[in-house]
Amino acid sequence: MRHPLLFLVLLTASPGCGSQEAMCDDGLAPSVIGTVVDESGADLPSTLITYTIDGGEPQECTFTEGAAFECGSEELGVFVLSATLWGYYDLTSQLTVYDGACHVNSAEVEIVMVAWDCTVQPLPSVAVTLTSLSDALLENPVVSWQAAGSEEREDCSGSGADWVCGSDDAGEFTVYASADGLTEQSQSVVVEWAEDQCHVATVPVLFEFPAAE
Repeated sequence: MRHPLLFLVLLTASPGCGSQEAMCDDGLAPSVIGTVVDESGADLPSTLITYTIDGGEPQECTFTEGAAFECGSEELGVFVLSATLWGYYDLTSQLTVYDGACHVNSAEVEIVMVAWDCTVQPLPSVAVTLTSLSDALLENPVVSWQAAGSEEREDCSGSGADWVCGSDDAGEFTVYASADGLTEQSQSVVVEWAEDQCHVATVPVLFEFPAAE
């Protein structure tokens, strides 16, 4: 009578890194792996993405290819990612990175940036009002403005007492105004973006001229 042969297999565990020593290596694992796209799924590699760990100092994430980016390396804790890109609302995302058997367990995230919901019509950067102490109409008024660092002035549009300069242009500017028989005046202004980030916050400027010289 034949009997089946019995084979005894001995399994042994490798030391270190638990039973996964054979899978460990000397490479560094990113703490966060992510992509950033718009609502249609298009890549947005120009996005500025920063992160903090447990409330520490902000650091910048690194783009690897296309929309893919990485934040941190073998770092653990609560990560807060902040994404900023012109034309889109700022976005913040929080996630936690835990330790693994050999490296950190890289957290994965997809950031979807939402475009500003803006009207098509731009707003003037500066609204200029011209007045005279004599209450007389100014003859041939001229209003212009010049961006900081520029060597050329740009004409403002308008007539009489009311003028506008720029079209959703932000920054530091000098506004000039003059009229027949009157010495030219100037004022420096800083034009900033409004809270909705769609248009600038129009800066009012008043020029008050003395009676004609």
